[in-house]
Amino acid sequence: MKRVPLVAAADFPAGSAGEYVVEGKIVALFHTEAGYFAVDGMCLHAGGPIAKGAVAGCLVTCPWHGWQYDLRTGEHALNPRLKLPQYVVAVAEGMVCVEWPETAA
Repeated sequence: MKRVPLVAAADFPAGSAGEYVVEGKIVALFHTEAGYFAVDGMCLHAGGPIAKGAVAGCLVTCPWHGWQYDLRTGEHALNPRLKLPQYVVAVAEGMVCVEWPETAA
C-alpha cells in the first residue's frame, strides 16, 4: 500500500467533504467530529456524488436519490450487504492521505 496525499489538513476542518481522483477513481473524503473517512465517491444506486451528500453524524445521504451510507463502514444504512469500498485515512506531514494499493507493474 502507498500513502496518497489528498488535501492539507489545515484546509480541511471538521464538517468538510470533498471529491478527489486517485488513479482514475473518485474518492469521497469526509472530516466529521468522529474523524476522517474515505469511501468510493460514487453511489452504488446510480453513481451519484457521495461527497456532495448531507452528513449527519457518520451517515451520508446521496444527493441524487437519498441512499444512505455509514462512513465508518461504507455499509448502506438499510442493507449491510451493499457496501461502498472504503479507504484507510491518515494524517502525515500535515496532509490528509488515503492508503492506496500499489499499481501492478
